[in-house]
Amino acid sequence: MTDATPRPRPRRAGGVRASGWMLIALAVALTSAGLWGGWVELTVPGMVLGGIVLAAAPMTLGRSPFDVALDFPQAGRRVEVGQTAPGELRLRNTSTRRCLPFQIRLPNGPVIHREQVPSLAAGDTYSRLIAVVGQRRGIVTVGPVESYRGDPLGLMERSIRWTESVDVCVHPPWLELRTDSPGTIRDLEGQPTSHLSDRDISFHALREYVPGDDVRNIHWLASARLANLVVKQFADTRRVRCVIVLSTAAGEYRDGDDFELAVSAFASLGRQQLVDRRTTTPFAGPHRLRHDSPAAFLDGCCLLRTVVTHSGAALAARAAIDRTPGATFAAVVTGSVPTLEEMRRVGRLLPRGIRLLTLRCGADLPEAGFRSGEASHVDLPALTRLPELLRQVARP
Repeated sequence: MTDATPRPRPRRAGGVRASGWMLIALAVALTSAGLWGGWVELTVPGMVLGGIVLAAAPMTLGRSPFDVALDFPQAGRRVEVGQTAPGELRLRNTSTRRCLPFQIRLPNGPVIHREQVPSLAAGDTYSRLIAVVGQRRGIVTVGPVESYRGDPLGLMERSIRWTESVDVCVHPPWLELRTDSPGTIRDLEGQPTSHLSDRDISFHALREYVPGDDVRNIHWLASARLANLVVKQFADTRRVRCVIVLSTAAGEYRDGDDFELAVSAFASLGRQQLVDRRTTTPFAGPHRLRHDSPAAFLDGCCLLRTVVTHSGAALAARAAIDRTPGATFAAVVTGSVPTLEEMRRVGRLLPRGIRLLTLRCGADLPEAGFRSGEASHVDLPALTRLPELLRQVARP
């Protein structure tokens, strides 16, 4: 099943092209000069050129009774780098008589395809398959479809726009990640924290009863054994709220390939969190991306670019945390330029109690993964190594 692009009312445009205006100006100049000076040698060529212009005008006239559709499967409007999005162009002659041959224009990204449509009998259909190759991450615009007719010399032209354009999103490569990776832990009842309280679900210890404590928290068996009232104490639990930050500072990447690797790692982390239905907010530099669905998030990744800025990964992470109250986990993705000390600075800028994963991406980096307290760090030289490195830093 396919979804056709909206079929608006055809919009017509056309007129005399630049070459036509030059020919008209020359015809007027020669004819005027010949009549003014009585020179037949100028008058005759001027009139001949004027006749050519007049003969070209009827070739742009005529009605175009067609039904035109540019169809793409809805799922095919999202592909990964290296994949192909299939589509179809269909034209049907809706008149009661045969139409003359004409030409169509179909932009496909930076390339404009021109094709001659043969003469169609009444009710006949002409179709053509369209292939959009996702050579690089981004958005490829296909269409609008335009038919045009004119004279053989290209003096005049009349075009009709039949459809709107279709955007095909070319997503960055991404990988499935196991749910035991950092930040993707099971979140059925929340995470225990180091904060203690009198009410929660994660039992921590017993303490002596203090007047004013809730009697429902008294542990009666332990109180009888100790001959003294003791109450249960709990560790606070919080729902996992993830913040995933991609640094877009151009100075943190050695080249475009490193940035593409970082975008793929960022896309893999964010998509997995959204697939697992965890509360996740992704940021690319200072900009918050759509995250209402994995597909919408990957669509946003298509347009990511580096910018020249002094705000690197550490400041971008702190700004993202400040805009995400209640965050419990942060993943910060950047290039290979920042040093390990600069990556440790990310943790120092974040509030205490937030689990942190820093990830440097670059083909020249040696593969590495280690943990230090609540912080984990990964050096990623290739996207295929991401799942294993995340499992490595997730191990106790």
